[in-house]
Amino acid sequence: MASLSKEVQEAVILDQDQFVWETVSFQKYERSKAWYFALTVITMLLVAYSLVSSNFLFAFIIVLTVILLLLLGSREPRPILVQVGQDGLVWDGILHLYEDIEQFAIVYNPPHTKTLYIDFVSGVKPRLSISLEDVDPVELRGFLSQFVAEDGDLRSEPFSDIVGRLLKF
Repeated sequence: MASLSKEVQEAVILDQDQFVWETVSFQKYERSKAWYFALTVITMLLVAYSLVSSNFLFAFIIVLTVILLLLLGSREPRPILVQVGQDGLVWDGILHLYEDIEQFAIVYNPPHTKTLYIDFVSGVKPRLSISLEDVDPVELRGFLSQFVAEDGDLRSEPFSDIVGRLLKF
């Protein structure tokens, strides 16, 4: 991002008011007892296999992954303010200028998907996935296309999002 003083950046953030909505930081899925039972059985089978095959590193990785999955799953999503305006997009108080955004895509397949995807020029930043809530996707697409190229290839939800939703991650 271009180097802006804190005061200028705050002024630019306040000015991004073309589209403003509140969403959550991530989608939290309700997990049933059956989900936890299945996770336990799969974990035990994988750990048993890794011990039988003397692959202790794999056993460690499986246990560590399950612990991280359970810890991350216990977090609650927090409200996030999203603003889109003439200069860029603000996600949770962080300004992303249009010059830092490579492309965007809006995937609209109700009732499961109504999401804005943002890809950054920097290969280090991951794709930003923003739920559109009650924002009109057609209006937002028209507005964003004035400043950023649209990813014409992304017409449906990325595979990782589909798997995450189905497995309740």
